[in-house]
Amino acid sequence: MLAKHDIIGISYFKVVIELNLDYTGLLPSSIYEWKGDRICELYAVKLRMTAPRAIEVRYAFPYTETVWPMVGLSTAEHSFMIAQMIVPTYMEFLELFPYKDILPEQLESEALHHDDAEALTGDAATDVDGVTRAMKDAAEAKSIARQYSGLVCHSYMRVRHESYEARESYLSKLVKMYDAVDLVLFAQYCVQNGVGMIARGRKEDEYVLKAFGQESVVDPRTHKEIKEYLADGTRSEVPISEVMYGHSLPRVERLERPELTGLFKLLCARAFEFPFEKYNLINLPMDFAKLA
Repeated sequence: MLAKHDIIGISYFKVVIELNLDYTGLLPSSIYEWKGDRICELYAVKLRMTAPRAIEVRYAFPYTETVWPMVGLSTAEHSFMIAQMIVPTYMEFLELFPYKDILPEQLESEALHHDDAEALTGDAATDVDGVTRAMKDAAEAKSIARQYSGLVCHSYMRVRHESYEARESYLSKLVKMYDAVDLVLFAQYCVQNGVGMIARGRKEDEYVLKAFGQESVVDPRTHKEIKEYLADGTRSEVPISEVMYGHSLPRVERLERPELTGLFKLLCARAFEFPFEKYNLINLPMDFAKLA
């Protein structure tokens, strides 16, 4: 059992990381850990359903599909992945949730539409891109209005978007939690398959992302998130999944639902130990004989 602030040695990181992974409120732990592993396995398998794309699609790096067939998820693919995963997660851990009557189609629909506004605005982070909360909210409201203007469903989609962003329902909070889980699981999948170790660059206050033995300078707007992990000089590199975990945990805690925080920590803890490298798409050719 992982306790709060445990030191976890993870061989494929080649570093020792310290994370707050205390999910001891979820008992019996052995059952939940097993279920968490199954969710991680299902996540890795579902990644096969996304379209192959170059790393430059998401990170603007010069790596090609000849080396890595799928390393970036668009907003649509990200929403699709959450819709695929949120139903099995909800049903497997149903006993943890105070609301047990949410329909699977409600879960899927909320997940599919949770980032609708970003179809036009992109994924601007208020703490990274220099965008204030008010600016982001206004831009996303205009995005929803523009997309659905003139359609009968316009009012419904506007109210739905506002409700989700306000975290008014338990359903919206559950999707918010899984939105954060997806960031960590996908980042960890990439780290274990050769993408996603961040290190100091050659210049002062410069950081690079290592991928396939190459290095590329990361966007300066992300330095605020990265700097704290390498500031004291005790570490030479840090996995992007650890950064994503540290960035996402406060967002989940602000939902003020202890069971969602515990589930987030559990799934992340299992992901950090799960052998995602076995699910590298290059190493998993389709075997129709076994599927038949």
